[in-house]
Amino acid sequence: MLSASTNRRHLRIVHDAASEGRDDRTGRALPPDYESLHPWFAAIRDYLASLAAPGKVASRADFDPCWLRSNLRLVNLVEVVRDATGAARFRFRLVGTTQTELARREITGLFVEDAVLPQYADRILVNMRTVMRTRAAVYDRFPMPHPGREFIDSERVYFPLASDGDNVDMILVACNYPADVKLKPMYPYVELLQSSSSAGMR
Repeated sequence: MLSASTNRRHLRIVHDAASEGRDDRTGRALPPDYESLHPWFAAIRDYLASLAAPGKVASRADFDPCWLRSNLRLVNLVEVVRDATGAARFRFRLVGTTQTELARREITGLFVEDAVLPQYADRILVNMRTVMRTRAAVYDRFPMPHPGREFIDSERVYFPLASDGDNVDMILVACNYPADVKLKPMYPYVELLQSSSSAGMR
């Protein structure tokens, strides 16, 4: 078990890492720097691009979870729900088993503001609204936003999905936990794009 002082130092490191992937001057999310990130994120980018027509966004109907195989455990799907005023809300439609196990709670079916700790809700909503507005991916890294689980370092890329190719109505969230090698994405990351003859983690 970690001592209190060691745990405080670890939490400080994790919270400092939360600023990565954001512009601290504006609070706005930034696009992913795929070259510096785990190649799992670039594989998802390329996979989704292969599904979309030029200038369009891939749709949920085109996305086959089977192509992710063991890495589906690291994927969340969030649907965009319009309220009576037309404002967008974001509800977890599918939550990867790794997140559920690490969070020690089930958030499938919950809206973001009901699913995470209040201090992270606005940050996550800004990320999702940015994806919806720009139709482009967003990267962020911050402690796991669930009660008693903030000591877990987590990063994710939010990818847009659109039924009509234009208007984002779902967001695919690909996750990674950099500090735990046992949780890293399995190679090949996407069966469609990678050789099935390779195995293991990279």
